[in-house]
Amino acid sequence: MNQRKYTNSVQELIRNLESVFSNQASASASYSKEALISRIDDVIFKQRGDWISSQQALTPLEELELIDELGLYLQEQKHEYVRYRIFEALFSMARETALEYRRDILSKLVSLAIVSKSSATLECAALWMKSTEKSHVVHLVLSLVTDYCVLQQNGASDLKACIDFSPRFCCIFLIALTSHYTMMSSEKCKEGGIIVDDLKDWPCLRLLDIVQHWLLKDPAICYCTATQMDKLWRTVIKATHSLPDSLSLTPLDGLASWCVKTPFAPMSLLAPVITTDECAENLTYSELHSRMHYGFLKVLLASKPALKAIAKGSVLGNPDLQLWSKQQAHALVGDLMSLCNHSDAIPLSGSADELAVDRFSQISQIAMSMRVLNCTKDQFQSLSDPLPKTRLLEIVAYGPNRRSSIDETPMEISTNY
Repeated sequence: MNQRKYTNSVQELIRNLESVFSNQASASASYSKEALISRIDDVIFKQRGDWISSQQALTPLEELELIDELGLYLQEQKHEYVRYRIFEALFSMARETALEYRRDILSKLVSLAIVSKSSATLECAALWMKSTEKSHVVHLVLSLVTDYCVLQQNGASDLKACIDFSPRFCCIFLIALTSHYTMMSSEKCKEGGIIVDDLKDWPCLRLLDIVQHWLLKDPAICYCTATQMDKLWRTVIKATHSLPDSLSLTPLDGLASWCVKTPFAPMSLLAPVITTDECAENLTYSELHSRMHYGFLKVLLASKPALKAIAKGSVLGNPDLQLWSKQQAHALVGDLMSLCNHSDAIPLSGSADELAVDRFSQISQIAMSMRVLNCTKDQFQSLSDPLPKTRLLEIVAYGPNRRSSIDETPMEISTNY
């Protein structure tokens, strides 16, 4: 009986919110929008402003019922604006009451949406992620990584499938993911007297597999936040995109960083193998990040629609918006110099230094030719000058006719990316 009463209370509050957001509420409505929102934590999450963080408010059964009820409502609500406004009201991080608890409920709701292929919920989650502080977004993403890459043996397949019914969610997921895993902890650390790799800044094998799958299947996924900027997204993002801790518009900067830095992956990541959905053979971390780099080069080649949308001013009204800026490329050079063993020398053939610099060269060459990176030859020469010298870098920076500073042995063309 109590369970049915709780469900009815949730449904009633959602109906009232829907009425307000649909502009159907009469002047004599019992609750204003502010009053309704103030009741969310009390009625839906059973928590008041003086709630103690260690207290469990909802029973497991109530929690399951709530997640199921919200998922069903979001899927059935056909008005996109109303759907998102209710989602935003429920999970706004600007409201401190029960913040962590609501964030955990959100993680479970989105996790259910992934396995049930609920595009409506994932589209709401994507816009919420783009318009919310990065720390809350990263919390959600890491929770999903745990659910689908750690706790489930075959969970990666469910995350991979998201590209078929919510590409914008995948795009925002990539932005948050690449901003969190910085790949700057290549050194060893001691724990209990044993030397171990510091892996907190590195994506796991299954996660790398998901990323390379998305990039190879649909390179345009990285631009859908720009090319699919509808009225709702434009309205919400315009009000929040200037926040100092919000996500960027596309994952290009983060993916460029991943491609360049993955050759420096700690040894403990290199040994395990994984069988992907695309081929029956086992792939290592090195093979997966090679596939990811190849996919990212295809992403850069697919940038024309996004650049066209930006030039028209249809992306946040800013025709000068840059997909990968000189400042971001300069920051990547700085990180690369920190990771390379011999920043002032010619790297050894086949070394991580050589592969990383060559990848930076490939990315920069295509990015400049596609106008993704607005950088002149002189500017790129100055930008790349501190890096270890490889033949490919010198060709990109100075052209094929310049006499190389590297010894005149024939250059082998590698099939590795």
